[in-house]
Amino acid sequence: MSDLQCPARILLLPEGLDHVTRLVPERILHVYGSSGAAAGGAADLLASTLGVGSTRLTVAGPSPVHGDAADLLAVLDDLADLHRGETVVVVGQGNAIAAALASLGRPDLAADLSPTAGIALERDGDGWRHTGTV
Repeated sequence: MSDLQCPARILLLPEGLDHVTRLVPERILHVYGSSGAAAGGAADLLASTLGVGSTRLTVAGPSPVHGDAADLLAVLDDLADLHRGETVVVVGQGNAIAAALASLGRPDLAADLSPTAGIALERDGDGWRHTGTV
């Protein structure tokens, strides 16, 4: 049986994403970035450009968006629970995003990451699924 709740849509963007105009039609609710200077600054700038709020993800130890795949997946799961039926952006280091995609069984998606493209994922009660690039 499928999940009756709307899925959360999370756009994973590598720090330094250049094409903000692609995100304008996405109806983004919030932008998250690591506490590191590059990704956090990129998240703040993106949020300001889109006219939405931004939050720097902080945890004890290394930043989950710059840390290992398990840390990033835990953060993504928490964000998906928090944002059912909404679209949010997570800006992070490309290597951490690629590792998280590999942990989801989709290492091939890392090839789609670039300074001009990110990955769109949805999560509901049935798990994570890839829905395209942004």
